[in-house]
Amino acid sequence: MAEGRENPGVHTRAVLSIAGGLLLFLIVFIVVLAFLFPELIRRPAPVFASFPAPSVTTDERAERVFLERTQKQRLSGINGALPIGRAMAQIAARGTAAYDPVQGTAR
Repeated sequence: MAEGRENPGVHTRAVLSIAGGLLLFLIVFIVVLAFLFPELIRRPAPVFASFPAPSVTTDERAERVFLERTQKQRLSGINGALPIGRAMAQIAARGTAAYDPVQGTAR
């Protein structure tokens, strides 16, 4: 089926004037918004947070040795911690009262 010519009833001048009116309306709308909300246009650029560098170690054996050493130090009472053996002895000495709430001083 062959396409016919465009209907001569469509006025090109009317279509162009409507398109021009819409374009003019959009320009006026943007200008009005620029006057009403100037802080939205001239606001400073956002400051992006910098993330820390990854803390991945490439030597897993050295990391494991370091963790074992620090855990042994904590369990043996170095650095002011209560040794695990003495802590368990204190709990066992309390007998059935070991499950009671801890009575400490309020800070």
